Order: sequence, then structure tokens, then C-alpha cells
Amino acid sequence: MNVTLNVQNQSLPLGFQALSQVIYFLPDDAEFQPLFDSLAKHPSAQVRSAIAQKEHLSESTIQDLGEDTSISVLRALVHNRSAQTHLETDVVLKMIRRDAEVAETIAANLECWNDRKRLFEGLVQHSDPLVRWGLARNPSAPRNLICQLL
Repeated sequence: MNVTLNVQNQSLPLGFQALSQVIYFLPDDAEFQPLFDSLAKHPSAQVRSAIAQKEHLSESTIQDLGEDTSISVLRALVHNRSAQTHLETDVVLKMIRRDAEVAETIAANLECWNDRKRLFEGLVQHSDPLVRWGLARNPSAPRNLICQLL
């Protein structure tokens, strides 16, 4: 995917690092959603990670990013409030199984996610004790389910 910056009839090709910086500085506004959705398909994980931080993404782009092969993209996505409300629970459960840091972030912010009961069940069975510890420390985790951790 070739991306160029055009200023006063001058074209400048942007490499993935420069493009990541441009994305960072773009306002997270609805008017840029088509651009964000398009760049979410960029071959660079660094670019996709920058896009995963934007809240103005289509639901299909959020689902695609949730299935991304790059852990850095998933780690960026779990901090995105829009993703927290739009990602399908099955996709989130796959993310939890793929990376302990992603699982730990979700456990610490369980109240932000849809279908907290199913996510709790996936987190409570996680092999990494740090994930389970983060879940137990979360003040919004349902107390009746915390007993499972004991």
C-alpha cells in the first residue's frame, strides 16, 4: 500500500514510520473514519497499531483488528473504548488466549467490556497467575464470581 502526502502540488511518499506519526497526530474525528478504516489494512503492524488506538472506526474494522496477527495491534486495541463496546465476545476471548498482557488489561478493566460474565469465565481460567490476580484486584469484578478464584 503506497501512501503519499500531497502539499501544494508536491507529492511525498510516506514510509510506514512516517505514516504512523501522521496517524498519531490526526484528530480522532468521524470525518477521518474512511481513512482510518482503509489504513487498518496496511501491511505494517506499526501502522495498524496506530489505527487501533483511534475510536472512530467502523465496526467491521474493529472486528478485523481484533483478529489481527500482530500482538502489538491487539495490545493497542484493548485500550480503545469503541473497541470495548463493539468487539464481539468470541473475538475478545481469542485475544485473551493469545496474549497475557491483553488478558491482564481486560481483567483490570472488565467493567468497560460487554458480556463481562463470559469474559470473566475466560479470564478466571487463564494460565497466567498475573491475569487472575488482576481480575481479583478489580473492584468491579462480581464478588460472587471472585469466589471461583479462591
